Amino acid sequence: MQTTPERVGTLLELLVNPSRVWGNEMSEDLRQRGYLAADGALRGDRVGPYEGFNIGNSTIRQLKAVGAVQDKLYASPTAKPDGLVVDRRDPEHPRPILVVEYKDRGELGTEARRTTVFNKVAEVYNGQLDCSLAVVSDTVSTFWLLVDPQAATWRAIGREDGYPLDAPVDLASVDGREALAELISRLQTELDPATASLVPLASVDPTRLADQTWQMLWLASGDSPETCLASFVEVLLFKFLSDLGLLGVSPSGVKVDFESVRTLSTDQALPRYVEETRPAIERLFPPGSDGVSVVGGLSLDPANRDHRSIFLSVLARFQAFGNLRRIDPEFKSRIFERFLKKSISQKNWGQFFTPRNVVKAIVEMSGVESLPPGASVADPAAGVGGFLLEPLVHKRAHDFRDPAAAPLTYRGYDRDAKTVRLAKANMLIHLSEAIERDPAGAAARLAPILNDTFTSMADSQVGSLRLAPRAQWDLVMTNPPYVVAGSTSQRKAIGRDPRLAAYYDVSGSGVENLFVQEIVNGLKPGGRALVVLPDGLLARHSEESLKRRILRDCVLEAVISLPKDTFYSTPKKTYIVSLRKKQVSGVEQVSPVFTYIVGRVGETLDAKRFVIPENDLVDMAQQFRLFSGYPELYQAPSAPGNRVRVRDFERFHPESHWLVDRWWGEDELAALPEHEARASISPRELAERLTEVSGTVSDLAAALVEQADSQAPQETRAVSLGDGRYFRLSIGKRVLKGELFGKAAGDVPLYSANVVEPFGYLDESNLADFDAPSVLFGIDGDFTLAFKEAGTEFAITDHCGRIEILVDDLDPSFCRAAIALARAEAFDRTLRPSLQRMRALTVSVPLAPDGSFDVEAQRALGSAYDQITSTLREVAEAFGGLAGLEPELRLPASAPEPPPA
Repeated sequence: MQTTPERVGTLLELLVNPSRVWGNEMSEDLRQRGYLAADGALRGDRVGPYEGFNIGNSTIRQLKAVGAVQDKLYASPTAKPDGLVVDRRDPEHPRPILVVEYKDRGELGTEARRTTVFNKVAEVYNGQLDCSLAVVSDTVSTFWLLVDPQAATWRAIGREDGYPLDAPVDLASVDGREALAELISRLQTELDPATASLVPLASVDPTRLADQTWQMLWLASGDSPETCLASFVEVLLFKFLSDLGLLGVSPSGVKVDFESVRTLSTDQALPRYVEETRPAIERLFPPGSDGVSVVGGLSLDPANRDHRSIFLSVLARFQAFGNLRRIDPEFKSRIFERFLKKSISQKNWGQFFTPRNVVKAIVEMSGVESLPPGASVADPAAGVGGFLLEPLVHKRAHDFRDPAAAPLTYRGYDRDAKTVRLAKANMLIHLSEAIERDPAGAAARLAPILNDTFTSMADSQVGSLRLAPRAQWDLVMTNPPYVVAGSTSQRKAIGRDPRLAAYYDVSGSGVENLFVQEIVNGLKPGGRALVVLPDGLLARHSEESLKRRILRDCVLEAVISLPKDTFYSTPKKTYIVSLRKKQVSGVEQVSPVFTYIVGRVGETLDAKRFVIPENDLVDMAQQFRLFSGYPELYQAPSAPGNRVRVRDFERFHPESHWLVDRWWGEDELAALPEHEARASISPRELAERLTEVSGTVSDLAAALVEQADSQAPQETRAVSLGDGRYFRLSIGKRVLKGELFGKAAGDVPLYSANVVEPFGYLDESNLADFDAPSVLFGIDGDFTLAFKEAGTEFAITDHCGRIEILVDDLDPSFCRAAIALARAEAFDRTLRPSLQRMRALTVSVPLAPDGSFDVEAQRALGSAYDQITSTLREVAEAFGGLAGLEPELRLPASAPEPPPA
């Protein structure tokens, strides 16, 4: 490890005057500038979601003392940055975003001077503070730098057109800070690190604009993704309608178009939009009988100064993006998905947002393009309208766009008014080309269509179930809510209405049961329904009556198995079920049933949802279309890995489960790439394994007998982890994956949230002192502990905490055990073990008769804890080897059945 003069100076200062190093000084500069209150509370000037500090006479040590920068040792603690922008949303872990350096006029006048200044900024400020952005100005010129904090190297940032980025920096004024926040947002989202240049806005897809707007709204307001989506969509419509010239002057003579509102002051723009522009949009697209319009979802409050500022920033981003004519069709299909897959509140009333790839596949299966004009397409649980609007992209492209075309009748219902507002806006976005061709005429024509298509059922406890349709729908495509908990209240509400009670006459245990009844009853003879259903409905014995009703009234066309985690917010196993309403109820079905196991859905099934080329839904839809044309003649592909199985109808009994993937044999499943083979075991093999496990357990039990006989300490003393005489707590330094990968690995292990396995390896540690033994703890994820002996060199990230044990009469192994046992509440991703919470923990230390810490007792207790932990792990591993095994009975091949006598 390289020892610099700065590091030596810091260590010497720690020995001579530790109070100065640990930040007991307060900066008068911070007080005079109003950043530090009398009670010690720190609050910088607002710079978007961050805080700005326009200083110049405060040292890094003083900034650390008040929580403006990370609490750690610094190589140059007396350095004084002129300005900082800091992310302090987590006060325990302040993160500098931007370093500002002011120079006297002319100090940047030559290349040599600039290089000297930039090198110093990168090393002394950005390197110490782990910050990747810097701006240096001498009032004549301004330079923006992209810094590698680890290497203390820099590159000048370029604009989109190739010129250097030279935007002025002003932390002193409100307007300057607003402009700075906007630029920081761009640098965070549009800066190409490979070239240190901004991506040209003109080439940015609207999807990126949506992501940036979502990030801005979410960081500033903390709103849910669906609320941010509603805000984005409202501004999108505002800009789009303005670009088409549909927003001009209000009845009171006030200009309401985008440009007029955008150029107003911070205090005027948002109130003008809410009071004048939104009513103008609602005059173009009035609310329906449900009271829901295409606008009204904007979550920003005109009375809130910060919200007024955010609104102007959002408008500026839309203005920079440019004209919104000719919106990309793929953007229309994907934008709602991109927002809602971020949401944790998709589970309201059991509704799960349907992935667009699943929607596309179901539309492909539906045959919607073959329906005659005026035929009815319905979704009784429409959400944001995907199943009704996806046909307008390819299958029914002329519906509503061509005034001369006779469209289908589309009907979607949802119990949530906010969702219906998004659905109506979604439809308007899908039909944007029609408005572009004839702005005034198309707007007047489409306004009632939006309200006819989507209807809020918010005034009913049972939502669209109150419709109780009879033979009204030609096609239903839907993903109804599926929950068992709460369905009792739905059935009670239905039971209080004689009409609904007679309609929903089939027993069952989930809300999805009621929706299936509505769908079956609502289909016209010959009508088709494609429904996403949970495995419970197809497997529960309580649904036998419903399955009997389905088979009485419908032809069961298909059951498609979807993989677990197909839906973003739940690992629920689901199926696509296709039904065709019989012309005459009760006629026996003779046609076979198409089944398919989908393994890949065009995106990864983890939280990242990365797009992948493998998508079985495409083949599934194609094979189903072939099958549905000629069920009796259809032949499944014969290639290895074929996922189609055509089953005889007789296999689908009301009393049995319809989980078609369970009907595959192990040999068949083995041909599918995603399948994990089941392990089986014979009686003799199991006996041998149990003998091995028994021996292991016996050995472990014998080893524990001695520990069980050891004496417990007679007296203990409570010691706080926050007691600086015994412990020193700290958190590591941020390290990015990009700093590890693509380079030769060093020798110093780097630990992150996983304190057992290294996150990577560095050439040099980011820690300075290894004289004391340490206990590491993970800050994110499971709360785990690891012990490092004195003299062992390692490094830690900001997801890892360190407890240094400063005295010899505290045994490290015991301390690790005592800390694990001292947790009154379990730490996890929600309740993180912050420094504050860790310092509040106390451990009980055994005492010797003379009142000193009993080191021998500590070692015995530490050893006992380690042995118990190790024993439990070995027992779990021994028995875990038996988990998942299935019985194997080896029988000879069956002889053919003898012919009848």
